[in-house]
Amino acid sequence: MTLVGHDNWVWAIVFHPGGKYLLSVSDDKTLRCWDLSQGGKCVKVLGDVHERFITCVRWAPGIVQDSAGVAQVQHGESMGTPTRNGREKPMPNARIRYIITTGGVDQKLRIFAN
Repeated sequence: MTLVGHDNWVWAIVFHPGGKYLLSVSDDKTLRCWDLSQGGKCVKVLGDVHERFITCVRWAPGIVQDSAGVAQVQHGESMGTPTRNGREKPMPNARIRYIITTGGVDQKLRIFAN
């Protein structure tokens, strides 16, 4: 599989903890998200993420947060369906968040969270 889209040197890549996605950063000042389950299709481009070249990227573990604000860290493995009090019934408004950090030649760190 070859992923095509950057128009300058690629400096860093990182796999999603679950293995479905790949992030890449480049001298073209973009952060790209590739969906490996779709044959490496580029599904998101964040342009001009930094003022200069982007040299590193990290993907933090997922965080599951329920409606009460209780969070658990997920380390690349499925935690199953979020439940309230150990029951099988899913919690309302549960969401999974991912945090991505990039660093660049502009000497800045950028943090992205969904």
